[in-house]
Amino acid sequence: MGWLRHMADHPIKAVGDGSTFWEKPGTESSYFLAACDLGANKRWRPLSRLASEWCTQEPNNPEA
Repeated sequence: MGWLRHMADHPIKAVGDGSTFWEKPGTESSYFLAACDLGANKRWRPLSRLASEWCTQEPNNPEA
């Protein structure tokens, strides 16, 4: 119980900026979410086109 009391007396600092992944603006999240949607709906050709565009737009992004 001592550690709980310690945690209550020392608030935890936020790690991020407070917004969730899908709330962040920019192409990275929209590409990712679009790819997830296309994959979930088994729309392989549009997913392939999106993946090609994503790789071109963000060549250093491992998610692409």
